[in-house]
Amino acid sequence: IASGSSTYGSALNPGAVTFDNAVSGDDVSSTAGVDTSTLSTSGNPVAGTYTQTAGAISGDDAGNYTFAGFTTATENYTINPLAITGNITAGNETYNTTTAATITGRSLTGAIDGDLVSYTGGTAVFDNPNAATGKTVTATGLSLTGADAGNYTVNTTATTTATIAPAALTVTANDDSKTYNGLAYSGGNGVTYSGFVDGQTESVLGGTLAYGGTSQGAVNVGSYTIIPSGLTSGNYTINYIDGTLSIAARHSFQPALYMYRLLDTENNEDANLLNNMTLAGLSGDGLFNPHDRHWTIEGNIFCLPGQED
Repeated sequence: IASGSSTYGSALNPGAVTFDNAVSGDDVSSTAGVDTSTLSTSGNPVAGTYTQTAGAISGDDAGNYTFAGFTTATENYTINPLAITGNITAGNETYNTTTAATITGRSLTGAIDGDLVSYTGGTAVFDNPNAATGKTVTATGLSLTGADAGNYTVNTTATTTATIAPAALTVTANDDSKTYNGLAYSGGNGVTYSGFVDGQTESVLGGTLAYGGTSQGAVNVGSYTIIPSGLTSGNYTINYIDGTLSIAARHSFQPALYMYRLLDTENNEDANLLNNMTLAGLSGDGLFNPHDRHWTIEGNIFCLPGQED
């Protein structure tokens, strides 16, 4: 009996039977069968190697012969495993500086209905860690399990696509303050970051930090917005939070009475005259200490110590 083969789930195709001692020209033949005994869950002979057996003879001249049957001495028929395709799905991720991906689903294409076989295992990675849609995910180490797994072969590597979404990053403008000095405000007081992952810093950002809002060019006493902008990143979605500029009033006062002269408070015997002068807007009794050399006059404005600017 000639050797033969087939694929699991397909019809068997036994080898041809020939006779060594039949008279030439006689019509005598026999058909072989594959000696299968174990069936899969779906009722198909399982993959493996088998002997073949030829039984009764037939043909016009069969009556001239006796035949007790024949079984091959070796397993010369092979049922090969059926090649099927394994598929995976992967979950979307948020940017975290790694390529790790999660397999969320596994399926098989081509398995015979009724068989107990599953696609299992494997680990998956993105092609790179950067945020983007439709990124390639590759899983390796996949395999088959189940009672009928031995009847199949499958790809141990599978690919799919998934998304790495940008992480959320908050950039908050720091508040700033100044005392009115007649000069226009420009720029800002820096920013604070919240949301960097895995120890990253602002060095991974593109663009140039800029400031806008009503604070830019502000001169007069009041409260103004400091609006940060200008930074870019493919891996972060940047949310800006405004800061506040506060311009405070200058601490200076107009004299409440006319001065006819300024006395040298160290040498003039009439220094007590200054001791009786008051300034509008000062709290308390508003008395001067004529020996306090920290008092200054800028034009017609008396300034409190430390506020001469």
